Amino acid sequence: MKTRRRHLKDACSSLKSPKKDGVPVRNITTEFMFVDERHRLLYCAIPKVGCTNFIRLMYGLTANADSDGYQDIGAGEVHAEYRKYLTPLNSFSDFGIQFRLDHYLKVILVRHPFERLVSAFRNKLERHTILSFNEGTIIAKYFEPHATKATIRTGDGVTFEGFVRYLNFKAAKDPDALDQHWRRFFELCNPCDVHYDVIGRHETVERDVNMVLKVLGVADLFHYPRKNMQHVSSADLWKIYFTNVSSSQLTKLWAFYKLDGDLFNYTLNSLNFVVKKRLRNEHMAVLT
Repeated sequence: MKTRRRHLKDACSSLKSPKKDGVPVRNITTEFMFVDERHRLLYCAIPKVGCTNFIRLMYGLTANADSDGYQDIGAGEVHAEYRKYLTPLNSFSDFGIQFRLDHYLKVILVRHPFERLVSAFRNKLERHTILSFNEGTIIAKYFEPHATKATIRTGDGVTFEGFVRYLNFKAAKDPDALDQHWRRFFELCNPCDVHYDVIGRHETVERDVNMVLKVLGVADLFHYPRKNMQHVSSADLWKIYFTNVSSSQLTKLWAFYKLDGDLFNYTLNSLNFVVKKRLRNEHMAVLT
């Protein structure tokens, strides 16, 4: 954990990161930061990085769900009916915000930016959701050259390649309008201004969160929920989705999310085999 914190600190110092020196403390809070007063815990919830399970856990910690039932709360309930039980950091006075930033255990969970995008695509666009209709229809109409009339009408059936083209367009034109599920970490959680004590990684999330519970002294009562945890390796699955993304689109996409990667020590190296395969295929296409 010290290594992760040190890397983030060094990255914030050396990179052109969006640090907000000299601004009111309220300006570094976001709608994604929540606190558990009972255990002096502050958590920044990044969508598609285990946030549903961590929020389930927070409902248990705050006694808004019993210690046996918190892990069985449905995903819809987590972000709807139960949402009122979460205490936003920005609901406090400036003094209260600063006190909690100084004295509470601050937790953030991260994952490879591209892995997160695939998770968001699978969950929000491959399934029939509000996002698959609202954003899916836009993707189908403007970013899918071979979209069917049905896909344009419903948003169902958009491809990951179309999603990437859409993201690159939005990133260039209006990045602030991106949906929270694909907004960047530094915009959601201000990691160069909030000095997180625990930087959990998706690949070690269960171990990292259970360590947090030990620090809080509640490991005998609570554990990281296993609900909806993938049995197929997410680290392998997400790379498959990028095999049909063009090298130019891939380069643009990484340029947009690179700061997140630099801050939390994620690189494009894990996609090297995909990039090489794509470049080889493009080269062969030119020759034929």
